[in-house]
Amino acid sequence: MDHQPSSLDFRSQALKRVTIDDLHTVTTLDMDTFSRTDLMVLKSDPRVSYALKTIKKMNILVSKLQDNIINEKKLLMQIDCNFVVKLFKTFKDRKYVYMLMEACLGGNLAHLIREQLNNLNIRGRLTEEMAKFYVACVVEAIKYLHSINIIHRDIKPANIMIDDKGYCKLANFMYSKKLDIGRKTFTFCGSPEYVAPELIMNTGHDSAVDIWALGILIYELLAGFPPFSGDDPMKTYNIIMKGFETIGFPAIFGRNAQNLVQKLCCKNPNSRLGYAKHNIGEIQKHKWFDGFNWQKLRNLCLEPPIIPSVKDMTESIDDDDEFPHEDKIPPDETSGWDRDF
Repeated sequence: MDHQPSSLDFRSQALKRVTIDDLHTVTTLDMDTFSRTDLMVLKSDPRVSYALKTIKKMNILVSKLQDNIINEKKLLMQIDCNFVVKLFKTFKDRKYVYMLMEACLGGNLAHLIREQLNNLNIRGRLTEEMAKFYVACVVEAIKYLHSINIIHRDIKPANIMIDDKGYCKLANFMYSKKLDIGRKTFTFCGSPEYVAPELIMNTGHDSAVDIWALGILIYELLAGFPPFSGDDPMKTYNIIMKGFETIGFPAIFGRNAQNLVQKLCCKNPNSRLGYAKHNIGEIQKHKWFDGFNWQKLRNLCLEPPIIPSVKDMTESIDDDDEFPHEDKIPPDETSGWDRDF
């Protein structure tokens, strides 16, 4: 079936009338401990596709993540950016809350590295030109989010989705936060390999953690593995605190790429490129991006390095072994934490 992205005239009056009964499940896109994300199409117009994230209310309650889910919904409903996955509306019943989102049929960036690039014999890492495109998409997302005082706090390849045209969109705002300029927050969150030193030290953090994570992302895309990785999270944190001085860079790194990563991953948050005066534009001016057409990217006119094969992607994600059907139906959860859904 030839799916097209749902109209980006989102949150329209017509969409407000859509219910779950108006949707048909095509296949499963992703699954984790708390949720399952399915590709859905409108029964009345199968050309219009969405991603429906179904979240078990009881699991969220037991894990004390109610505030995170509510916060994710509130933040995503404020966001309108071509480089961030869009939330159209939410639903709820006695067992689940649902988030109807933009469908990204190309999977995530981690999947692209692991599967599609291996098929091209690139061995799980990107060329600089490939990496530049995906990193630029993330830079645009960060620039937009920081302009409205939102920090993401969990930037990593698995949270960067690829749409059917090959463009990147930042997703998963469960740990994101609205934070005014000059304020600090102290909640420890994020993925171990991408955690900034100030999070480990618990000295308070702000938007600078996203800039650190951007540097780690560039390293992983070019090297094929993150720079800081131990046998367990604590060992990883110890390696992070020692910095790049103890690990160096692979020989495949160009001088400009290495310089950019070092400037983004300064141990002192105030020294990170793009943090002073909250000017992400400084990152865009770095020599690594020389010749890159930012305006074409913003206009979605640049040709992506890889245009996903949606047909092949659908076949691979519709594997019952990878995403088994849920046998055990969760219990009702009626405490009321989801009243704003």
